[in-house]
Amino acid sequence: MVLNHVLNRLQTHPADQLRAVELGQLGFMEWLGSLPGDSDFDRQARAAYARALPFQRVSPAIGVFCALLLAARRMPPEPLNLCLPRPHRRGGSKARRQVQ
Repeated sequence: MVLNHVLNRLQTHPADQLRAVELGQLGFMEWLGSLPGDSDFDRQARAAYARALPFQRVSPAIGVFCALLLAARRMPPEPLNLCLPRPHRRGGSKARRQVQ
């Protein structure tokens, strides 16, 4: 269920590649955090990759998500370079006043 939510959110079209990388990493972290502790990670990662693969060309963020799934399954394991997205101001009250 969380995977569907992540994939739906990643199908947005960010304005630049940096934002797509941030969103793809965030989606991967959200998916990873949703896995039960006793689950088979390799099987879960293969299933998530198979589900996301058809959308890889549609969204750069899903491409990043797929690349992270492949990197996480690689042996021997290596640390993944994951970062939370940078804070993004959307205008606040000033922007709301300009819309009216």
